[in-house]
Amino acid sequence: MREAFEAALRDNPDDLAGWCAYADYLAEQGDPRGAFMQTQLALEDESRPRAERDALKKREAELLAAH
Repeated sequence: MREAFEAALRDNPDDLAGWCAYADYLAEQGDPRGAFMQTQLALEDESRPRAERDALKKREAELLAAH
């Protein structure tokens, strides 16, 4: 299934829903890249409150340092 997600995203790299589904899939499989991608995708939403964005940035840094 991972290969299918990756092929679809190569064909359409601007597909936000596809990236979200792939991140969810990776997270469900226990792959830490999934949580990292979910965090980065959440940061794309600039309408999130500042406190939430700050928490997401902290989480992003923690995940990057850990993996």
